Amino acid sequence: MLITGFYVSNYPRHRVLLESLKKTFIVTEKNFRNKGLFSFYKEINNETKDQDYIFIPNSSYKLIFLVIYLRLFTRSRIIYDAFLSFYDTFIIDRKRFRKISPIAWIIYLIDLIVCWSANILVFDTKEHQKYFKKKFFISQKKKQLVWPVSLNLDLINNSRTIFKEGMFNIFFYGTYIPLQGIEYIVEAADNLKIEKSIQFILLGDGQKRISIENLVQEKKLENIIFLEKVNYAQLMQYIKKADVCLGIFGSGDKAQRVIPNKVLECLANKKIVITGKNNALAEYFTDKKEIIYCDLADSEDLARKIMYTYKHFHELTGMLEPAKDVIEKYFSSEAMIKNINRGLYEQ
Repeated sequence: MLITGFYVSNYPRHRVLLESLKKTFIVTEKNFRNKGLFSFYKEINNETKDQDYIFIPNSSYKLIFLVIYLRLFTRSRIIYDAFLSFYDTFIIDRKRFRKISPIAWIIYLIDLIVCWSANILVFDTKEHQKYFKKKFFISQKKKQLVWPVSLNLDLINNSRTIFKEGMFNIFFYGTYIPLQGIEYIVEAADNLKIEKSIQFILLGDGQKRISIENLVQEKKLENIIFLEKVNYAQLMQYIKKADVCLGIFGSGDKAQRVIPNKVLECLANKKIVITGKNNALAEYFTDKKEIIYCDLADSEDLARKIMYTYKHFHELTGMLEPAKDVIEKYFSSEAMIKNINRGLYEQ
């Protein structure tokens, strides 16, 4: 198998997925992220010889050139990891361009052409699969596999904590984009500001970071701490010391379909997680059995669920082992390897 494209190799999904593929196939990896299209066209032919499969991680708009070229000039079966839609991300969720603009149509065509050109499509949830099939007219005849987000549990289990003991820490980390719904976390913090023992720690950066900081200043909140991005090992340490971790709360359609990697990471660290409920998560996790759900885009419900968790914290620790069991069964590297073998070798 050849793994190629213009991808960020240390992105959590890419990292674990590539590790799992390397345990399943004899793999050649050729990442052109820092080389560009010219180097790709110059070097790719030598890499595609005698390859049964070519796996392409989701990366950037450049992949349209890669997929079309490989489809025209190789006989290998192309597997595309369609765990996100460029159109959904940049037009619907982040609203970078108007839906009726020429750029929006170009981005839509990138998704469409790449999906049509690949022989096999891989999704991270059934809800994403449904979205792609409807939005980009994916044929029922095209092979489609669902490989959930997976974690390297060995790395997580070996992390050490570095937070100091103190407040009841509500921990969020992620990119400041609409999907995360960080404004609802701020509103919930505002509702809970009379609870002096509860504090919110928000880690990350991105599109809406400045507006979120301005909102916190406007509300004069003293129960929110901002942290900058850290490396993965340090992030695991932060998670282990937090009392409760937060998932996603956005109002967009995308929030209805995803299983956030951070939700899995926090559950794997045996942390109570509060997140907005969607069908993708509900397929694996039950409210108050492995996870705490609130309504998406509802700061008042989020505040209620935080207070419920605060008051029943010791009772809710009974969820931690069942949640870890679900992670190991469906979202571990071993589960990914089983999905790869079952999906690519089944008749």
